[in-house]
Amino acid sequence: MTDEELRHYSDALDEIYRLRSILAYESRVTDAHHESYKTFPKTRKKFAVEQAERMRAAARGETLKAYNVIAYPHENLRSVGAKVTLTRHQWETRND
Repeated sequence: MTDEELRHYSDALDEIYRLRSILAYESRVTDAHHESYKTFPKTRKKFAVEQAERMRAAARGETLKAYNVIAYPHENLRSVGAKVTLTRHQWETRND
């Protein structure tokens, strides 16, 4: 593996770590919302609890267990302005 390939591999692992950390943080925020806000709709609490648990599982590296079926993955990515594919070339030539 070349130094440049190693750098790209390291960058990718760093991004995975950051994304897992972000999921852990967002799960705590979701918990705080449904646990502490009196105005949080009781009809939505079950969904918020399940959502936070899925985020925690994904943060632990259990993405296949937590999100074993994601409906419309390409549309989900497009809806936030992300590309639906990420090739090695795209990763290596991205703008930081």
